[in-house]
Amino acid sequence: MALTACTKHAAPREFSIYEHADRRFYRALNEATEQANQIEMLEVRARYNPVSCECPSWELYIGGVWQRAKLENEQLETNVFPLRTILIVTINETNELFMSENGWNYAVFEVETFKFQE
Repeated sequence: MALTACTKHAAPREFSIYEHADRRFYRALNEATEQANQIEMLEVRARYNPVSCECPSWELYIGGVWQRAKLENEQLETNVFPLRTILIVTINETNELFMSENGWNYAVFEVETFKFQE
């Protein structure tokens, strides 16, 4: 009979806030992807929120959180939007990742349609 009550267990690994955010994003993305697999396109809110680095300027509201994502659409790329503009976008997943200069990966989506949130 083996006694395991006194064995040492490794302390649980603590995650940085960035790792928590990354894990939360991929959980939300997986949930959205599962939903999107049931339909061809997914309609979500997108917010224009540019930053000073090379990160994508758009955020998607997926799984209850805003997460940066690269949106591919010629009109979105060429138009000038006021800061924090919110659009309703219909997206398709591309299964691609965009890597910013700082090494973060962002999901890439094709935007089929978009309209301003009322």
